[in-house]
Amino acid sequence: MANRSCVVVLIGEETANRPWVAYEIEKAWNDGKGLLGVYIQNFICPNTGKCNKGPDLFDQFSFNDGKKLSSLVKCYNPSRPDAYNDIKNNLEDWIEVAIAQMK
Repeated sequence: MANRSCVVVLIGEETANRPWVAYEIEKAWNDGKGLLGVYIQNFICPNTGKCNKGPDLFDQFSFNDGKKLSSLVKCYNPSRPDAYNDIKNNLEDWIEVAIAQMK
């Protein structure tokens, strides 16, 4: 994450179980980096043909006042018929929004 201004978290059904994901989310936030999530359930899985939607990972982080990180970090849900192109066409704007939010 060094020399990066934003972290994009791809969210699938197993992402929450990955040991480094929570660390990377917390580090990105604490370092003042833009942060956003992209659900990948509309991608084609090479093993099963489909992916299932995972939980909002940002719900597991709370501030001292009880507010959830998910209330500040946007998760995008690419359109089903063409998720790949939806991401390709919008990711740059999503990143810019996430970076601007941190300023």
